Amino acid sequence: LYETSLVASAVKLSYESDALHKGGLFYYEFNSSSDSWVEKQDLSADDLNANDLLGFKLDMDASFIVALTYEGYSTNTNKGSKVYVYKKDNDGSFNQIQKLKALDDDDEEITDTFTYFGYSVKLQKTNDKHYLFVGSIANSVYHTAGAVYVYEYTDLSFNKIQKIDGLDNISEVNPFVSDKDFFGCSIDSRISTNNESIVELLIGSYGADNVLDEIGTVKVLDAGAVYRFDLSMISQKFEIVKTGLEQSGDDNDPKNWMYTQSNPERNDRYGSSVKFNDKNIVISAANKNSKSGNVFIYDLDNNSNFKEGFEQIIEQPSGSEMYFGNSINLQEN
Repeated sequence: LYETSLVASAVKLSYESDALHKGGLFYYEFNSSSDSWVEKQDLSADDLNANDLLGFKLDMDASFIVALTYEGYSTNTNKGSKVYVYKKDNDGSFNQIQKLKALDDDDEEITDTFTYFGYSVKLQKTNDKHYLFVGSIANSVYHTAGAVYVYEYTDLSFNKIQKIDGLDNISEVNPFVSDKDFFGCSIDSRISTNNESIVELLIGSYGADNVLDEIGTVKVLDAGAVYRFDLSMISQKFEIVKTGLEQSGDDNDPKNWMYTQSNPERNDRYGSSVKFNDKNIVISAANKNSKSGNVFIYDLDNNSNFKEGFEQIIEQPSGSEMYFGNSINLQEN
């Protein structure tokens, strides 16, 4: 009867006049008999405050809903500090099981500086595991270039197993990484076509500098880049890999470790949004061409060690400052 579900957020939903814009989630299922969507549940949290904007970003699968707050939206304080996790019970209802926050190097909660924790969120299920990826694009102390927190569902909760740092985990292959790269601004994941136990990650970094020549001396500041991390069956950690289909090419050439566009310009925000499947990688640059925006498509069937030659560009519709590609999705028909 109910085969498809969706969740929608209302980030400025207000439950009380003295606590405006707490936000909230609405869960629907499609009733095939009536050919209509039926609201089944609304979700919130007991500790929400005014301007928390629950649902600013979210993801869901058959078992979980994850949603972040964008706290202090109107007061410019403590941006994006929590990710709420809701689990589907046997009766079909979702209930909150967890609240996640950005952690420092000692796994203590970061409370005194901005984190933008939850700027991006992604759930991924394998045959026997459930992962959650959370982007935290900036922190002045613990991950100045941004980070992605990796959680695995064990013992009835999501537990952190890794923190991919936008400096520490990339600097060996790309010497131009720096503060304010905004690593983790976008995340997508998929199951490897070669091994169903391996998860592959695509992570946007819209403030990254671009390398243009063979010896790595010419760069375009803040144009944006995208990196790929695969789950290693040896270390059981996500490790950076080269971006060609065969993951080959010179290890010392930074271009082989990052997706970039053919004609980068400063502040393009390439990597604003990322999606990939078995056939294509889609990356947007929402600020390109004076904020008109572009979407770039890379055909994995024709991939090579380098990306020049098969980059397809979807031009923005006519108009300026449209931020075309700010959000994208990809679906095989």
